[in-house]
Amino acid sequence: MTNVTSPLAGRAIGLTAVPDPVFSGAMVGPGTAIDPVREPSEAVSPVDGIVVSLHPHAFVVV
Repeated sequence: MTNVTSPLAGRAIGLTAVPDPVFSGAMVGPGTAIDPVREPSEAVSPVDGIVVSLHPHAFVVV
């Protein structure tokens, strides 16, 4: 068994529930999403990077 931790607090949901057609249509491949808690919280990354894009429904770390 592999343990996968979440980069932020919230509930795991299927990609079809994501309000972005690129993700909900699996155009970037299979996966899962996190429906984040509705309060200020910290997002963590397993890699060193810079947030280059921030959207109401997603963030991009490069």
